[in-house]
Amino acid sequence: MPAPRPEPAIDISHFKRLSPEEVAKDINLLATDTAAELQSKRRSFARRNHPDRSPVECRDAATIRMKIANHLVDEALRGMRAPRS
Repeated sequence: MPAPRPEPAIDISHFKRLSPEEVAKDINLLATDTAAELQSKRRSFARRNHPDRSPVECRDAATIRMKIANHLVDEALRGMRAPRS
C-alpha cells in the first residue's frame, strides 16, 4: 500500500489582512462596479474567506474579514441608490 500523500500547504497569509483598505483591495472593489458585479465579488470573497470554510486557527480573522467585506459591499450598494447632488 502506497504511503498517503501529505496534504498540500494552505496559504493563510490573506487572513492577516484585516484593515478595510486591504479587504477592499482583496475584493477588488471599483467605483464602476454594478450591483450584480458587487454581489458576485461578495460571493467570490466569501468562498475564499468564510469562517466555516477556513482553517480553525483562522476563523476569528475570517469572521472579521467577512464583516468588513459585507460592510464595504453594502455601503457601495447603498451609494448606488443614494440620490446624487
